[in-house]
Amino acid sequence: MKVLQYNIFLRPPGISNAGGDYKDERLQLFIDNVLQENGASFDLIFLQEAFAGYCGCCFGCSGRLDKLRRAAADAGLPYSHSGPQKHWCEGKFLDGGLLILSRFPIEKRDTLKFTAACHSDTLAAKGALHACIRLPGGQLVDVFTAHLQASYSYTPTALVDSTQRLQLTELHEFIVRCCEGRETALFGSDMNIDAMQPTTGEPQYQHLLHALKGEKFSDCIDMLLLKDQQNGNPTQITHPATTVKYTWDTDTGTEVVLDSYLHDENGDSSHGAQKLERKACRLDYLFLLSGGRERFVLTPRAAMLECFLTEQLTKSPYSAETTKPRGPVWLSDHFGIVGEFEEVGEGKLDDHFGTLSEFEIIEGVDKGGDGRVCAGCAGF
Repeated sequence: MKVLQYNIFLRPPGISNAGGDYKDERLQLFIDNVLQENGASFDLIFLQEAFAGYCGCCFGCSGRLDKLRRAAADAGLPYSHSGPQKHWCEGKFLDGGLLILSRFPIEKRDTLKFTAACHSDTLAAKGALHACIRLPGGQLVDVFTAHLQASYSYTPTALVDSTQRLQLTELHEFIVRCCEGRETALFGSDMNIDAMQPTTGEPQYQHLLHALKGEKFSDCIDMLLLKDQQNGNPTQITHPATTVKYTWDTDTGTEVVLDSYLHDENGDSSHGAQKLERKACRLDYLFLLSGGRERFVLTPRAAMLECFLTEQLTKSPYSAETTKPRGPVWLSDHFGIVGEFEEVGEGKLDDHFGTLSEFEIIEGVDKGGDGRVCAGCAGF
């Protein structure tokens, strides 16, 4: 079972950075290269920022979402779940931008709309999606995706931190309710919690793990840290960056948008009188949750980052020469996380988890020569 977690960065019409977001161009690249080229290999895809738009007739967004769904169905992923839905009377003018695509039948769907939000996030129906899918072996597994409150400063403010904590409480209650008696769950999300942040990263990351596990789950496996967890050294963790490098004014702690996030990251370190710093973040996660070692439906087998450089995509009009200065260098401002799992039947985790040597964690180098992993990924 092959899973992709990805913030696709398809924001609504009228919302873009300097230089534009190339929404339609990037969507077509995603369809041509991720769905059609590799679609046969993906069984489950979690997407964030796949917005449906301001209203049902908004062609700019709803047309993209419909196009994405149709392309996924053509690639063998006909089952989907999207939301949470917008609600104008509640001041939610945008949907939540979440989408689950599945090769396997979805037996049950559920949606959570967060009650806590701040800043511009209050205008969107941010929350979480649940789908209970039936695996080829006949077993059921619960899968979730979510998108938490965004931080708009270099160090998260107290308001953002408290909002995320409230959302995590709601999220855990949602997970427990949806899983019912089942004890295995997959969770792919842009959590907007930067585990690489120098001062707050590790405490927030540990709180994230604790909030997801609660009292229901005994194991919370971070697929990008599989080696560290298997080595029994959770305190010696090097988090990989899962985003491009954003630009910050180090004097004010605010973000400076010099150009689209999708352009090349090279540039001046100063802008007028401002002192700038380019910094990547670890915001994206793919977790495998288990309620106990006696009932483990899936076992992890491999994990890797997919940077999706447009010049390395098989079907792309861009090359190293033509993408600068025009055209997107990246398919999104986030990188994808690919996880591979095996359906093992209900049994003891110890019987299936294996030793470290049985796992393949591809770290920051293009081992296969096909450009699937960017050697420049910060954090590796």
